[in-house]
Amino acid sequence: MPVRMLREFFRLESAGGILLVVSAVIAISITNSPLDHLYHDVLHAPLVIQIGNFSIDKNLHHWINDGLMAIFFLLVSLEIKREVLDGQLSSRSQISLPVIAAFGGLIVPSIIYISLNWGNSATLQGWAIPAATDIAFALGVLTLLGNRVPESLKLTLVSIAIIDDLAAIVIIAIFYTASLSILPLVGALVCVLALFALNKKKISELSPYMVVGTLLWVCVLKSGLHATLAGVVVAMFIPSKGKDDPVVKERISESVTLVETGDNTGVFRGSIDERLFVELVDADLNSSATEVNTGEVSITTRTRQDPLYRLEHGLHIWVAFLILPLFALANAGVSLAGLSIDLFTEPVTLGVGIGLLFGKQIGVMLFTYIGVIFKFCTLPEGIRWSQYYGLALLSGIGFTMSLFIGELAFDDDNLQTLVRLGVITGSLLSGILGYFTLRIIRIR
Repeated sequence: MPVRMLREFFRLESAGGILLVVSAVIAISITNSPLDHLYHDVLHAPLVIQIGNFSIDKNLHHWINDGLMAIFFLLVSLEIKREVLDGQLSSRSQISLPVIAAFGGLIVPSIIYISLNWGNSATLQGWAIPAATDIAFALGVLTLLGNRVPESLKLTLVSIAIIDDLAAIVIIAIFYTASLSILPLVGALVCVLALFALNKKKISELSPYMVVGTLLWVCVLKSGLHATLAGVVVAMFIPSKGKDDPVVKERISESVTLVETGDNTGVFRGSIDERLFVELVDADLNSSATEVNTGEVSITTRTRQDPLYRLEHGLHIWVAFLILPLFALANAGVSLAGLSIDLFTEPVTLGVGIGLLFGKQIGVMLFTYIGVIFKFCTLPEGIRWSQYYGLALLSGIGFTMSLFIGELAFDDDNLQTLVRLGVITGSLLSGILGYFTLRIIRIR
């Protein structure tokens, strides 16, 4: 992933992470104010879509969790696909460290939660809650550190979080699926075949995929599978034109020629997009046309031509600045009335909180250290173990995905309150400790 795209990604994710924190604070504030009843009335207000005899009857809370979060999962899956095809997860040497670290960050928190809830079948359902990392929240903390942390550390955190998200998607599909309905499943299969056909015919227009994807979401929702999985499936079939694609090669060649010859007269040959050329001339380095890195030209040109890149770029702002903040507003509200130390000693709260705060850092550090010792992976160049420990702490910020899995694991409001307490406490302490660890390391 080139520097310019990385900076854009970090900027969006970091700003979105800060907004996520603000939304969570607002949700908690409203829940503990006279507006509490209005807050819950709005969340439980019914929203019905009806066409003939067919209807989807959900309240606002479910529309956010089942509908908008499907778009979030679509974006996450697109990011995973891009990284696997042509990014930090595209080779064995690149993927080994984040896979090993994410695996440790999944296993140890889950063991901690299970050990604290052993013997209680009702609460054991939440074993996967502390296994997730919130990429937006974690990058928001890194943003507060400015240039105190190297870019490679941010990229490593992103890679681990992406693998974490992939693991969470698999967990949701396998362990949090209700009873299934056959007819909607058949409809979902037909939609998948339609997406496969669109991909095989190399249809680069995104609208057909979105239409079929919407139908797939409806079928998955009615089938008993969690509706967000539709976003994952759609992402699998969004085409991606690699750098060896003939059309992309032609566009890259034309773009590089324009830049290298300093042709900024406004005369554009072939199908080169004027906005692309202006974007290249006004790149991050504020360089002239002749100084723009041709690798940046290649990636930018490819981005203009690639459906996967276009969709990912188009969704990023909506997810970061609308969908995730709405999710936080709808799910982070915790009533502090009657809050006592006893609630923090409940097995669910302890399992989630300790799993995030200690389980994640122990799992990430231990598995990475073993991987390095046995030469399965190496630390990225320029990253010290002390800095990596700060990253391991930040991986304990679960928030969005942890709250989401908590919603799937428990129907009981009391258990969900305990989950929220554990997630907020564990994530908050992980973020604070990670921030000060990296800050102190930099000062020294």
